[in-house]
Amino acid sequence: MKLIDLIEKENLDKKTFTPKQIADKHGVDLSEIKDQLKKGIKVELEHTTDESIAREIALDHLAEKPDYYDRLEKVESE
Repeated sequence: MKLIDLIEKENLDKKTFTPKQIADKHGVDLSEIKDQLKKGIKVELEHTTDESIAREIALDHLAEKPDYYDRLEKVESE
């Protein structure tokens, strides 16, 4: 299998959650996830110029920890 085929398969296998799915998964209000997502996109745009990629990265982090960007902000301020 060619490298490009592996990359395409990996992208197809990857599931990106919606803000609503993340809120439901963690039992938090959708507004909290939307606030975190705004913060997350801003943070991730420090690493990419593509807003859709920044959004996807932020959603991935929030799927794991719904307060990821509040935690990051706290760690960075210490």
